[in-house]
Amino acid sequence: MPGAREKCLAAGMDDYISKPVYIDTLEKILSKAVTRVEDSAVPVTPDSVRNRALTLDTALLQNLRELRQPGKGDPFRELVELFLRETPARLREMEVSAARYDAVAMESLAHGLCGCASSVGASRLAELCAEIEEHARTGAIHTASRMLIPLEDEFTKVASALEMEKA
Repeated sequence: MPGAREKCLAAGMDDYISKPVYIDTLEKILSKAVTRVEDSAVPVTPDSVRNRALTLDTALLQNLRELRQPGKGDPFRELVELFLRETPARLREMEVSAARYDAVAMESLAHGLCGCASSVGASRLAELCAEIEEHARTGAIHTASRMLIPLEDEFTKVASALEMEKA
């Protein structure tokens, strides 16, 4: 859409990719993003293995892994690391918009996070975001606000599962 890139950058996004997404463009943007990402270790436990199976779309993750090319950066790992780094700030922004009764901001933030969650196979997280987006769109900010705790809980599960997947 005309002006979408400018709006996204003005809203604080680091970069923007329009559809259709081309591998060369995605690789270039992810390469820039990965330079800002630090590795962090998460311990593996039996519970985290179970959560991973329930939390992530493994078929989608496998498709992302297939983007890997010998001698080049790992787009799967880079996408996951970017998602893990950026999502906590998005969740905080959603809390602020809820506290301000700002349904428009809540709708926009939920929409953006829904797309990001879908891109890393976090299906349940994306579903929660879509529900929050719909409630905010219809002005039911209290209902949307009450969904933030389950959203944050699901992100914790997703983050743990993705840390294990990228290892």
